[in-house]
Amino acid sequence: MWNVFSPDSELGALLEKVFNLLILNLLTVLCCIPVVTIGAALTASMSTCFQMQEGSVAVCKTFFKEFRSNFKKSTLIWIVAFLIMQLLAVNYVILLKTQPELGGIAEIALIILAVLTAMSIKWSCGLQAYFTNTAWQTAKNSVLLSLGYLHYSIAMLLVDCIPVVLFLLVDSNVAFFAAVLYGVAAPGYVSSLLMKKVFLKLQEQKTQKEE
Repeated sequence: MWNVFSPDSELGALLEKVFNLLILNLLTVLCCIPVVTIGAALTASMSTCFQMQEGSVAVCKTFFKEFRSNFKKSTLIWIVAFLIMQLLAVNYVILLKTQPELGGIAEIALIILAVLTAMSIKWSCGLQAYFTNTAWQTAKNSVLLSLGYLHYSIAMLLVDCIPVVLFLLVDSNVAFFAAVLYGVAAPGYVSSLLMKKVFLKLQEQKTQKEE
C-alpha cells in the first residue's frame, strides 16, 4: 500500500508535482507584489515549470536562481509591456470622452492590441526562461510567436482566466483561496507544456536547416 505513495510511483510523482506547484505559486505571488518585479517573477516561475517537466526539482532554489539570473532582461521587457498597457488604457478613456462616435471601433482596436500585448508578455516569459537572447530579440520573438501560434496563445490566455471565472461562478472566498494556492503556477505549468512543444519544433527546424 505504501508503495502507492512512493516518490517513484505515479501517484507519488503527481502529489509531488501538486505540492511543488503550491510552493511555486506562493513564491510567484509574493515576488509579484512589487509590480516592477512581475516580469522576473513570471519568468522564474516559467523556468521552474520547464524544469519540473524533466523530473524532481528543488522549487525554492530553482525559482530564486532563475529570478536573479533573468531579472534585468525580464524586468526591462515587463516595464515596456506595462507602459504599453497603460498607454492603451489612457487612449481608450480619451477616445471615449473626446470621440464617443468612434467608441465601438476604438474599443475593438484597443482590446485587440491589449490582448496581443498580454499574449506577448506570456510568450516573452517562456522565451526568456528557455532561450538565451537579448531583451529586444526576446520581445520581438514573443510578438511573432503570439501571432504565429495564435491557437496556443488563446489557449494559454483562457487557462489564465480560470481564476477569474472561479470568482464569478463560485464563492469568492473559495476562488480566492484557490487563486492564492494555484492561480499563477498551475496555469503557468500548462502554458509551459504548450510552449515547450513549440520550442522543440523550432529547434528541430533550425537543426534541419543547418544540416
